[in-house]
Amino acid sequence: MSERGKADQEAWTKEDIQAVRDAVRQYIIDTGTSRNAIAKAINWSQPTFGRWLQNDYPGDSATIARDVAVFLARQEEKAAAPPLAGPFALTRQAEGALDVLRYAHTYSTIGVVIGPSGIGKTVSLRHYAAETAGVIVLTIHHANRSMSEVVHQLSELVKDSGQGRGTLGGLIKRLIAKLAGSGRLLIVDEAQFLEHPTIEVLRAVHDGARIGLVFSGMPRLERDLVENTVELWEQIRTRVGMKRRLPPFAVEDATTLLRALDPRVSPEVCRLAWEIGKQCGRSVTHLYHHAAREAIAQRRVITPADLLTAQAFLYDAPRPAAPAPARPAPAPAREASGERHARRAIKAVG
Repeated sequence: MSERGKADQEAWTKEDIQAVRDAVRQYIIDTGTSRNAIAKAINWSQPTFGRWLQNDYPGDSATIARDVAVFLARQEEKAAAPPLAGPFALTRQAEGALDVLRYAHTYSTIGVVIGPSGIGKTVSLRHYAAETAGVIVLTIHHANRSMSEVVHQLSELVKDSGQGRGTLGGLIKRLIAKLAGSGRLLIVDEAQFLEHPTIEVLRAVHDGARIGLVFSGMPRLERDLVENTVELWEQIRTRVGMKRRLPPFAVEDATTLLRALDPRVSPEVCRLAWEIGKQCGRSVTHLYHHAAREAIAQRRVITPADLLTAQAFLYDAPRPAAPAPARPAPAPAREASGERHARRAIKAVG
């Protein structure tokens, strides 16, 4: 047994272990969390955790008890804090994204949503998908950006019965047949990672199935899909029916976002959160989430002081400006040569 295991065995009594066992059993009853989920969270196998829970584990019970206790403490802290993902807030950025989604879905055209990271693009896309039937959300990242990966992932999302079988061309034909006449909307999030051939495949699916298609991503996507005049991009550029460049995240958007979480939030708190959060909606939400924990515990409204405390905790505490280096004293002015000769002459005469 490791030295750490020996220390745990000495520190944890049978009564301590049984108390943790009882606590996690009650947690399972209260929350409906499965044993398997807890086993994954504490990095123990489900059979081992199950035997420990039944007091039938012959190994190091103290180490499992310690891991379970840490898990329960983390869950308790999480339950006491406000949710990190609050209710959907209809910011100006959300309104712009939803306009494109509705238009492309209704008229089976191609739309483009452009905006920097952290202003609510993905939140808006997923809100529309959750509230509207017939929406497919395909999220792109570096690991699944190739044409093959995109086609296979889309095939899985539309529940193609022949998924993964046949040539890439055959998969695309089945996708078109599956989606034809459905009136569905395909949303491609983080589309700035896509290369031209893959975009053309998605355009072909749109053309063949006559479904709506929305590309959402960072500003470089606009340069590719909308502003690019190279002939290679003409097929997709001329099919874009609607585009929105989402406005910068402003104080009014921070106010909308925070008041969706707590209608009592003051204008001072909204402005300060916007300033500290560097005009980024995601950062504003994180600041509020941490700042509100103390306020909720004390049953009061969040204050600017709470935000400053959250800033110091989440980021580097504001540092005082470094003192300016001392400026050297100016050297005494040198006399002009004429003045020096005149002074010497006067001294000689005197």
